[in-house]
Amino acid sequence: MAKLEAEIATLREAESKARAQAAEREATAHVTENELRRAEGKHQRVQIEIRGVMDLARQKLGPAGGDLPPEFSAKLTELQARAAALEPDLNQAKSKHATAVASLRAAEAEAQGVLSQIRQLDRQKANAGSSLGKQLHERAAGVSEAEKQLRDALAEVARAVLGAR
Repeated sequence: MAKLEAEIATLREAESKARAQAAEREATAHVTENELRRAEGKHQRVQIEIRGVMDLARQKLGPAGGDLPPEFSAKLTELQARAAALEPDLNQAKSKHATAVASLRAAEAEAQGVLSQIRQLDRQKANAGSSLGKQLHERAAGVSEAEKQLRDALAEVARAVLGAR
């Protein structure tokens, strides 16, 4: 029983550490998620500007179409270069966030595994306590029966002594 309690205490410490690590990793995941949102926002703003330039160019050219006017072409080239420059940051933010989320899931799984072990040992402890209680009850019943037999035997001896007088 003491061995089980010692194992449970050790596992509770491990669970506490695992929960703390999961909390740290959750904070990191939130930070990387915010970084990802910022990077996505920057990229989306540039994409919106590109669509705006394209819409203005279509309006100016009209249904006849034609080549892009130089002012629109220069602006579009600049915006596309900005979008291309933002791609590595966006990809890095996505990668960092995915890594942080995977790390968080691993820490949570570790904490759940330790908690599962604690629950299993708690059940073993309860079963052992129940078994010991049952044995104690059976022994107590045996002692009670032996005491009753002893009283009965003493009563017979006392009757025999009294009957002999």
